[in-house]
Amino acid sequence: MLKKILATFVFVAVIAGQASATALSDKTTSMQPGTWAELATNGFTDAMLRINAGFIFQFAEGAVWDSISRQVLFIGGAHTTIPNEKFITYSEATNEWTQQPSLGWFCGSDGCVHHAYDQNAINPAKGDFYHFTYGSSMTQ
Repeated sequence: MLKKILATFVFVAVIAGQASATALSDKTTSMQPGTWAELATNGFTDAMLRINAGFIFQFAEGAVWDSISRQVLFIGGAHTTIPNEKFITYSEATNEWTQQPSLGWFCGSDGCVHHAYDQNAINPAKGDFYHFTYGSSMTQ
């Protein structure tokens, strides 16, 4: 189920700007409008999506597509103990999901409730990725 949700983010993002000669572009060009298909990718694991007993998609609704780097970007977290967030990306060029290093500003040592619902955004003209940490007064 989670794999299909992430595939949805990728397909919706790529339809606007097709790349050439990638697994994603090959898949999308082979599809008829209004249809769905699964994209086989590398690196997508259950461990990438889990934090202790929770999932990074708890209280989340979407990732963002960076048309400049041709990546899906997502920061999400679970209602668990620290650490409770992860930053994952999908690269069209490599057809691979990767867990990125912690950015260091997610939560303090006293903990936080990390939601990703409406918290990920991008400036498509520049590729600047923004994330608003739930309960904070800053966008990083």
